Amino acid sequence: MGGGHSFACVSKLHCDQSFSNTFFQCVQGQVPIFDVRKGDATLRVLRGSHLLHADFAEAFHLKNNPNEWTALTEQQIQWYRDRLDEDADVYVQCPKGSLVLWDSRTIHDGTKPQKWRSESNWRCTLFVCMKPRINDDEIAKKRENAFQWRRNTTHDPNKVKLFPINPRTYGRQCIPPEAIKLEDYGLSLEKIQSLV
Repeated sequence: MGGGHSFACVSKLHCDQSFSNTFFQCVQGQVPIFDVRKGDATLRVLRGSHLLHADFAEAFHLKNNPNEWTALTEQQIQWYRDRLDEDADVYVQCPKGSLVLWDSRTIHDGTKPQKWRSESNWRCTLFVCMKPRINDDEIAKKRENAFQWRRNTTHDPNKVKLFPINPRTYGRQCIPPEAIKLEDYGLSLEKIQSLV
């Protein structure tokens, strides 16, 4: 991980855990497919922000707000900045294949690539989310279907909600991906069912 960037872009800083739940609930993460270097599009976290989750909920009257995703206003971002170290913004730099993990109460976002970076690079990341497994047949079936149908889901693996079948294309053509052949990945339906 590395810090010290001066990124000027519209903030998308957010939290993926409801402010009505102030306890440690979930581990979020990502595995980048390419090396992430200084100035690349990357994950930014506000180091230490997870420790202020309950105080923030109190200050902004969010203790009864069940939303699992909250985008921060400039005033709310400033509230965190007033309480965190000057170098709290951490722009993740890591080799491809790294497993980057954070507490789901952490304020974070994805940043745009910087024009001054030494060379262009793709940002491609696999997102992961971990918490104690709930062996509920309905949840397991939703996870299995999401995998087989190649659907994205919300972060919480125990409250599976599917995103729309077709992504936002802003008027451009959507080319559906080819069907998955489980055997090409050394998988079987039974193996998938044991994982979900």
